[in-house]
This record gives sequence, C-alpha cells and structure tokens, in this order.
Amino acid sequence: MDFGTVFVEFRSNVDKFTRELRQVGFQLNVMESLAKNQEQVWRAVATTAFYFSRKMTDGMLGLAEAAGEVDQKMAGLRTVLKATDAEFENLKNTAREWSNEHVTSVNDLLEASYNMASAGLNISQVMATMKNASILAAGAYGTMEQATSLLTNAMNVFGNTMPSYISDMSKADEMTNVFAYTVQKFKIILPQLESGMARIAGVASAFGFDMSEAAIALGALTTAGLSAEQAGTAIKNFYERLAKASKEMGLQVFDSSGKIRGLYDLLGDIKQYYGGAIDSTEEFAHAQGIFTTRGSQVITILQEMSEELRNNSIEAKNSATATELAAEVEQGFSAQMTILSNNINNLKVAFGEGLTGTIKLVADALGFVSSILQAMPGWIQATISTFLLFSSVAITAVAGV
Repeated sequence: MDFGTVFVEFRSNVDKFTRELRQVGFQLNVMESLAKNQEQVWRAVATTAFYFSRKMTDGMLGLAEAAGEVDQKMAGLRTVLKATDAEFENLKNTAREWSNEHVTSVNDLLEASYNMASAGLNISQVMATMKNASILAAGAYGTMEQATSLLTNAMNVFGNTMPSYISDMSKADEMTNVFAYTVQKFKIILPQLESGMARIAGVASAFGFDMSEAAIALGALTTAGLSAEQAGTAIKNFYERLAKASKEMGLQVFDSSGKIRGLYDLLGDIKQYYGGAIDSTEEFAHAQGIFTTRGSQVITILQEMSEELRNNSIEAKNSATATELAAEVEQGFSAQMTILSNNINNLKVAFGEGLTGTIKLVADALGFVSSILQAMPGWIQATISTFLLFSSVAITAVAGV
C-alpha cells in the first residue's frame, strides 16, 4: 500500500464520519426549530436517535468485521498447525505487535504463517520465520508471498542440515541475511532467487550442502548472464555428477566425517585437476562429459572467483544485511504511512474483539427467542407478528422516518 492510497482512505473515512455527525446534528437542530409543540420535539429527538443508533451500529459492525478477519485467519491456522491455545494467542499477539512497527499487516503475517504451517513448519519454526519473512520482503524489495516461500523452503531443506544446537530463530536469521546479502551483492532479485533455490532443493536435501554457498553461487551465475532457472539447474547438475567426478577424476567429495565438502573446496580441487583452469577445448569437452553442459558452467564461470565467493559466503552468514536494508526502507514516508494504517487497523481489531462477545450474546439470544417462537402454536405466532408489525409502523410514523 503506497502513501496515496493510505492517505486517501484515511481522509475519506474521517470526512465521511464528520459528515454523518454533522447530518445528525443538523437534523436535530432543524426539527427542534420547526417544532411547534411537544409532540414534534419528541419526533425530532426520536428521528435523531434513530439515525445516531444506525451509524453506531454500522461502526460496531465495521469493528467486528476487522476482528472477524483476524479470527478467520487464526481459525484457518488452527487447521494446519499443531499448537496450544497459549501458543496460538502468542503468535497472534506477536503478529499484531510486529505490524504496529513495520510495513507488513497482521493479516499478511497470519497468512504467511498459514502457508508456512501448510508446508510443514512447526510452531517454533513459524514463529521464527514469520517476522524474518517480513524483514526479507521489505529489505529485498519483494513481496511477502515471495519471501515466505523462499524462507519456508529453506527451513525445510537446509534447516535440517544445520547443527541441532542452533535455534530455529538463529537459523531463520541466518537464512534471511544470506538471501538479503545475495540480492544486494549480485544481479538477482527476490523472485529470481526463490526460483533458482527451488531448483537446488532436491540435491540440497540429498547432499546437505551449505545454503550460503549455494545462494552466493546462484547470485554469481545470474550476474554472469544465466537466468535464475539456468543457474539453479547448473548447480543441481554439478552436484548430481559428483559421484561420476569422484570415479573418473579421483575427486574427494566427502570429508573424513562423511559430510560433503564445501563447494569452493570442490571447485579448487577441480581446477587443480585441469592444471589450474579449464582453458582448452579438450578440457571443456571433458568437463561437459562429466558434469553436463549446464553443470560444467558452475566450474567455468566460478573457477576464477572461488576464493572471493567463499569470503562472500562467510560474510553473508555473519551479516545483518536484511535488518539494515529493511530498517532503511521503513524510514521512508510511504512506509511510515503504511505503518500508521496498520496501527489504525489493529486498533479497530482490538475494539472489535471487545464487541464480538457482545454480538455473539445478542445473536444467541435472538436464536433462543426464535426457537421459542417456532415452538409456539400458529395462532400465537400470528398474534405476536401482527403486534410487532403495527408497533414498528407506529414508531416509524411517530418518528417521521
């Protein structure tokens, strides 16, 4: 939502409410000035009360609707996420508090949480990733949907390969900063990064290699001219052919603990195998025979920058790029107006939650009365209906409505 939209909507609501209040006051003043007896004064007051109660009812229903949207999001979340009532309440409150200070609305945060839970994240992972998706979307100039998809896939694929002593929050923080760093450092945008990383997910899950190395390599390949899909496919093919490279080139793929070696260590050994670089037709053909045409591009493009990319990978892990970029974006005037809009909506939700219980009681009472009426004999129902009809006509006539 940009500044213009927020300002026009906010100004429109204020003007509409002001006009309605003026209308009520005008009707009361005019009717009282024209009143010639007590009956006309009473009619004027009754008419004013009617209009005022109608506007109050519309306002209360608007507040209840805002609260109802949040409740609906929470109800959907409960169908896909296993958590206690206290955990659900904490998630909702966290989303509301976050939206009070950032550009992402509470409904967008809850929608993101639903998508994360649908993809298999647990309550701890959802809580850790929800705010980070908001930071990544703002800092990398993407959408909440794109950031949510990227981080959810990363948590599912790479989260399990990280040491178990690292908390879900720390994992989400590192992933968010790595992705933001990649977008900032290389010629790649968030949806492209999402698309490229999706191509890598299968081999990443099978081999358990380092996420930051893969993201940095993806950024470097796209900067060199490959599309994100081509870059992702190149990295995938490279890893899928490591077994063949081990057999034909004697490449040591795993370390002594059985863990796959780092991408840039592997590239270094491959360079040495070819005498320092792949720089002849025969060597190109040989590399393509092992890694495929697309997979060999990982070697030919990255072979001269492997040390620089290794340093980029380490720097990305230890950076706070996402938070810094998001903070800079949210200082803008348009972002501040969006945050103001979030606060107004959250205030409506808070008031609406207070009214929801009252509205439910009224609805239940009406339902109870309806069930009693339906159980009555037909002639009694007809008598009551006739009485209510004439009463409503009389009140309307007296009020002059």
